[in-house]
Amino acid sequence: DTLKDVSFAGGADKVDVTAIARKAGKVELREGGADGALIGEVSFDAAEKGAAATGTIELRGALTGVKDIYIAASEGIDVEDISFIPAPAAELPCIVSAEAPDGVQVAYGTKPDELPLPATVKVTLSDGGAADAAVTWDTSSYVGDQPGTYELTGTIASSDAFTNADGVQVTIAVTVSEQAKPIVPGDLTGDGRVDISDVMAACRVLARISMNQQPTVDEVARGDLNGDHLITITDVMNICKILASKDQ
Repeated sequence: DTLKDVSFAGGADKVDVTAIARKAGKVELREGGADGALIGEVSFDAAEKGAAATGTIELRGALTGVKDIYIAASEGIDVEDISFIPAPAAELPCIVSAEAPDGVQVAYGTKPDELPLPATVKVTLSDGGAADAAVTWDTSSYVGDQPGTYELTGTIASSDAFTNADGVQVTIAVTVSEQAKPIVPGDLTGDGRVDISDVMAACRVLARISMNQQPTVDEVARGDLNGDHLITITDVMNICKILASKDQ
């Protein structure tokens, strides 16, 4: 007889065979058909009064996937039942430690779902191996509009290759920067107002430029009043105009 399309999704390495043996003999299992590869066999002694007996076949390698199994029984042996015993699941290594990722710094006002948090972390396994494991971050303690450093905890997930039976976690430091002050056009000194000190500061920038020393990004942002991304004498004159308008 042939068992068609037997699924061994979880694998099987043993088979229980129940048979009535009127004569001593054996039951063989072959893969595919009568001429297929022998995958296991079991012998039966003759039983009195037709009593059924059960024998266990140790398979020659675990069966996996979908297969056709051919059953060959000696004369005088009637197979009553056959039961495939699932192979024991391989014990997976477990996470014993995790490497904390580098901290990140974010701008004031960054929302929790905008945080540049890593999706995986590196973990060490009980078998000595290493892997990248998926991590989910708890951002409930994070407040994007309050400068400071927040320590977020990450829950590490198990996978098909390893488990996190001990619940190993990981943390990351997230630092929220101070809120940037708005730039006042012409305020080269950064004190929040435009006065004669800013005219002097702009002149000093021009002096440095004459010596091939370029202004900083912040200086250009504050002192470029005509939008040409430079600081020139025109910008100095525009600062003077701002002061003159205040005196009117």
